[in-house]
Amino acid sequence: MSSNEKLVTLLKKQAAASKPYGAIGAATAHVLEPHGLLEGKKAADQDGGDECESRVVVDGNVITSGGTGTAMEFAVAAVEKLLGRDVAQRVAEGLLFA
Repeated sequence: MSSNEKLVTLLKKQAAASKPYGAIGAATAHVLEPHGLLEGKKAADQDGGDECESRVVVDGNVITSGGTGTAMEFAVAAVEKLLGRDVAQRVAEGLLFA
């Protein structure tokens, strides 16, 4: 089994168990979408899009962001999903977001 197949298998297990999973940048289109992991979900614009658009999108248990420049915002969204808003706020403050 290739490493990509292992990743897709893990992501599908997360989705089936209603646990959080996600992707940053092109991985959204190249990994999540082709394997049906975005069905019925909103995802971040991969082209940068309108500056008013969300750079990180959380739809149910799926977290996506537009590109590598959104990695810290993606991380804070993941922490919030996993550990709650208070912990995410502390992480964000440590990253100088607040």
